[in-house]
Amino acid sequence: MYEITLTSEERRAIDWIGNRYFHGDPLFGFLWDIKVITTEIETDWSDKDPITFKIPHEIAHMICDELEFPLVHFADELNEKFKAFCKEVSND
Repeated sequence: MYEITLTSEERRAIDWIGNRYFHGDPLFGFLWDIKVITTEIETDWSDKDPITFKIPHEIAHMICDELEFPLVHFADELNEKFKAFCKEVSND
């Protein structure tokens, strides 16, 4: 199981990308629609608080296989966050 925590601003960046690149709507689908998130409290994608996503091994590999760096229109910090996530996944 892998984890990545995204702030509300980072999640809004994913929304803004939309269907133009994988790191928009398709990434949202992996993170939210298939419910890889596991929390003790109810949360919503648009909440102002950070959300930690717990991502199973096979889904993490699918995500990282599709991401093409640099992730256009993402801030450097968010690019680096996803690079570190994918590096962890690829080292397993």
